[in-house]
Amino acid sequence: MEQPKTKLKAVLVVEDNDEIRETLSFVLATSGFNVCSAGNGLEALHVLDRSSEPMLIFLDLMMPLMDGWTFLKALAENERYAGLPVVVTSTAAKQVNSPNVVAMLPKPYDLDEILKLADTYCVHR
Repeated sequence: MEQPKTKLKAVLVVEDNDEIRETLSFVLATSGFNVCSAGNGLEALHVLDRSSEPMLIFLDLMMPLMDGWTFLKALAENERYAGLPVVVTSTAAKQVNSPNVVAMLPKPYDLDEILKLADTYCVHR
């Protein structure tokens, strides 16, 4: 009997700093997560449109082309992504008012906390 397919534990990392984006992506990938990444909010919207929907987004706020606030607004306005949980990883704000934001982690953040949040929101369905 064939086992039902489960959704991959997928996350999207949106960060303009290459080193931070690559490190976070590497840590998540080596911990069993399927990781997509983007260097700004506009690129992240394109990634969402052409890939399977992630279960969680890690989002920086201060980025070129489309910042995190504008990205969050675009998510909230798109019915497909309105309930997608977002963890803001930024020094730019202490609180973000968005229905998608489930946690705020100031930089520098603890990688164990990142993994704990990813485990919490990326459950197999």
